[in-house]
Amino acid sequence: MSTRLPFAASLTLLLLAAAVSASAQFPRVAPTVRDYRVEFAYSTWKPEPDLVLRTSGGNDVNLVSTFGLEKPGVKQFSLTVKPGQHHKLRFQYVPMAFDKDAVLNRAFVFIGRTYNVNVPATLNLDWVLSRAGYEWDPVSTASGYLGLIAEVKYNQIRADVTAQGAGPGSVRTNVPIPAVGVAAGGYLLPRTLSVNVEVTGFKLPDRIDLEGRFVDYDLRVTAHLGRALGVNAGYRSVDARYLVDGDRGTLKMKGPYVGAALRF
Repeated sequence: MSTRLPFAASLTLLLLAAAVSASAQFPRVAPTVRDYRVEFAYSTWKPEPDLVLRTSGGNDVNLVSTFGLEKPGVKQFSLTVKPGQHHKLRFQYVPMAFDKDAVLNRAFVFIGRTYNVNVPATLNLDWVLSRAGYEWDPVSTASGYLGLIAEVKYNQIRADVTAQGAGPGSVRTNVPIPAVGVAAGGYLLPRTLSVNVEVTGFKLPDRIDLEGRFVDYDLRVTAHLGRALGVNAGYRSVDARYLVDGDRGTLKMKGPYVGAALRF
C-alpha cells in the first residue's frame, strides 16, 4: 500500500485513544445525537489531483501537468443506515470530473495514438468512486464508538483525449476493490463537537494482467446543531492504483471538505 498508510494508521490510533478518553469523560452526554436510524450526508471536497494514466500500447501521461488540471469541486453523497446500535450499512457516491482544453506541453502516446507537443487538445476525464459496506462497532456508547469496516470500493474511470491530427482516444476501466479498515469517534466538547476518523485499504494479489490497491483516509470534525442536524469539516485522502488489461492508473486526490448531515 501507499507509504502514507503507516502515518495514517498511527494518527488513527491516536484519535482512537482520544475517542475512548472522551467516552470516559462524558458517559451520559447527548445520547440522542447517536441514536439515529438513517443519516444522509453531503459535502463539497476540494482535493489536489495527482492523476497518471497509461493505456495498452502507450506511455505514462501525467494528466495534471500535461493539461494543467486544477483543484475540482467534488460532491460527496453518503448514506448510513443503522439497523442496530452496533451495526451500520454504509454507502457513498463520489463523482469526479475534469474537462480541460490545453495546448500540449509534451508529446505522449495514448491508445496507440501519438499526440504531439504544441497541439491543441481536449481532455474529458470521469472518475466515479462508489462504496458499499458494513461497519461493526464493538464499542458503541452515547459519546463514542470504535468500529471495524468491510466494504467494496468500485472505481469507474473514463478518459477521452482529442487533438488535431491525432483523432480521439478513449479508455474505459472498471475496478472493484475490497477494503477493510477501522473507524472511531468521540466528543471533543460535550453535546456540541465530535471527531470521527476512519482508514480503509486493501491490495489485490499481483498478477500479470490485474493489480489493484486502494488507501482511503478520512478525518472529520462535526458541530452538532441538535439531534437531527450537524455541520462538518474534514480532510480526505484517496490513493487508487490499478492495472487491468494493460491499462494502468495512479489516481490520488487529497484535500479538505465541508458539509452537513441530516439524521432521523
